[in-house]
Amino acid sequence: MNIKKTVFLVGSVIDVGKGSFHRMEDTRSYQPNNERFAQTVTGLNSIYNKFPNAKVFLIDASTKPSSYLTSPDTLGISKMVNKFGLEIIHLSQLDPIRVSILNTHPNKSYCEALLYDTFLDHYADRLKEYDFIIKLSGRYNLTPNCNITSLQDKSDFYLKEIMDIANPNNEKWAYEHLMVPGQTGEVINWRASFCLGCGIDRLDDFKNLWKYVILMTKTSGVSIEVILNFWSWKHEINHKELDWEILGFTGSEGYMWLL
Repeated sequence: MNIKKTVFLVGSVIDVGKGSFHRMEDTRSYQPNNERFAQTVTGLNSIYNKFPNAKVFLIDASTKPSSYLTSPDTLGISKMVNKFGLEIIHLSQLDPIRVSILNTHPNKSYCEALLYDTFLDHYADRLKEYDFIIKLSGRYNLTPNCNITSLQDKSDFYLKEIMDIANPNNEKWAYEHLMVPGQTGEVINWRASFCLGCGIDRLDDFKNLWKYVILMTKTSGVSIEVILNFWSWKHEINHKELDWEILGFTGSEGYMWLL
């Protein structure tokens, strides 16, 4: 029997920096730090519940190692480390300058891309030990339908399905340069980014995705959810739709949703 070796990359900022994101006033998170930490632990539990043998990297981009993670007796973190092999990466110890930027930049998608790009700069070779890579945003949870059988081939790339969202301005879409053939200005091709992945043979594409998002978001307000469909078309990524249902909390409004 061929056992699929899966690695999860869970990116989070437990201790939120100062400043605000686009469309948010005077804050970078609806939830306080202790609630963000509790939701992150719930998300980690959901991974181990479905994939007890998976490798998980928790990538925390707080400006300094979060006290919630450096005293890992809270909410069972120490058990995850000792029993399941959870590996906690304090990004501030790898690249404090980048971490400072991603805790102050106003575009959330730019900050997220900088988080994963920085991690991959240091850990990409470690990922080659596994068959499949799944990126799951912190404070999001796997549900019962998230099965390993959805991951078929190490040459596959996986994205959540398109959600066609009506453009609030029917006459002009602000990001016409991100349109794919056949798309009109009345529809925004939005793809959820909180869960995506690939087989290990697509590691270079996975790395290039984050570099592309950094390029496209550094000086604009565009989001990764709008970029994803254009990126996959532009770079001829013949992806498969990931049918996993993910439950999570939005950081901007505190909404819980299943998608």
